[in-house]
Amino acid sequence: MQILDNKAIYIDSNHPIPVVNSAGILLMGLPGTGKTFTGTLIALRIIQKFGGLLEIADSKRSDLYNLKNYLVNGEKRVSATPNQIARILRIAVQNLNNRYEHFNYHWGWNWLDYHLRPVVIFLDETSATLAEASESKNLKNEILSYLKQLIYRGRQLGYFLILSGQRLSSYSIERDITLELSTRIVMGGNPDSDTLRMAFPGVDVKSLSIPKSLPGHGLIYTDLSGTSTPQVFVSDDITNLDIPKTLNILDTKANRRKFADESSYWKW
Repeated sequence: MQILDNKAIYIDSNHPIPVVNSAGILLMGLPGTGKTFTGTLIALRIIQKFGGLLEIADSKRSDLYNLKNYLVNGEKRVSATPNQIARILRIAVQNLNNRYEHFNYHWGWNWLDYHLRPVVIFLDETSATLAEASESKNLKNEILSYLKQLIYRGRQLGYFLILSGQRLSSYSIERDITLELSTRIVMGGNPDSDTLRMAFPGVDVKSLSIPKSLPGHGLIYTDLSGTSTPQVFVSDDITNLDIPKTLNILDTKANRRKFADESSYWKW
């Protein structure tokens, strides 16, 4: 349990989510199911526990986008338009490549061993972002290319993605990409079978337990579940939490923590 606690955060009292050596989370759910609150809870707990550096892509320009006013250098860490999102992801890939150049002197070490600050990229409404970017085919392909690199190569040196959307079909994002995400969550009490098959491939979706149709209820699979069958869970309730204030406090504290020095190459 001590090892698990050092490498994971919890979405509730019973379901750990791996952070160390994890590429991130696939988070799906219709409006009103608590999807954004659940993604925000996960991000806050990674910041609190590991000092995570949060970057946000919110094509809806809604609550998540407004968090730019509460993050240190928030205007450089929060994006909305496809061009802005591509820029954040492009810089993330450059920073990741620089990490591999500078932190490669111990076989088998990861970002925790090197005392690197983990980076959490919360991409809300991924399908909507890609649809908007598809007006320029090159831009959509650029975003997908960066996502692939971050997901395939980022886990060892501290990149953790939260890909959120109402329905992420194989038409909007390749299934090979989402399968690399070690945690997959579907929010809501009546998800359609296509969404369940996308999130939990190889599982008989007709045999799954059905969560209650209440915000914060859903199904979760992680590599730490101990079973291949997705489990019903209820996300810890943060609806009464002052999220902007809490984020500001946690982000300020995280910026004061001592991590490996990357100032010579880190880009914004």
